[in-house]
Amino acid sequence: MSNEHFNNALSGFIQDFAGGGAVRHMADMGLTVREIRDRLDYPLSESVVADIVWKHFTDTGVIRLSIPDSSPIEKKSYIKETDSYGRTSFRMVTEKTEAPDEGYIECTFGILKAKDGRAYDEALNRLESRDREYISGLPWPRQKVWHVADERMHRIMGILRS
Repeated sequence: MSNEHFNNALSGFIQDFAGGGAVRHMADMGLTVREIRDRLDYPLSESVVADIVWKHFTDTGVIRLSIPDSSPIEKKSYIKETDSYGRTSFRMVTEKTEAPDEGYIECTFGILKAKDGRAYDEALNRLESRDREYISGLPWPRQKVWHVADERMHRIMGILRS
């Protein structure tokens, strides 16, 4: 492994350690990436916050990268542990949960942004500022993904489909 790879991994670990828990908590509360970044005491860039939120959403099943089915979702979380010598470590815990009752909504924001940036911007401009900020703040991949069909996504997709 080169020094650059090691430094990138170390940087990611430090950033997640410094603010990851707070970022995930605020994401669960419904805050946008920008709102989260503005509330942090530790200075994280908007792209780092977006990556943490995206990983959290994919780890918890809020966003699925493959077509959702009725199989249980494996939610991943991390537990901080301290051994008898005072050393701190993190352990990943996986738990199976049922798919949300609300179901999922197919999202192609990343595809649209890559294919036609102007159409993407025009679509987002139809949204209220907070909803626009929610969509534009996440690093949508250039593929179909599925987002939990919560109130926010119903509102966003209702406006975009009208």
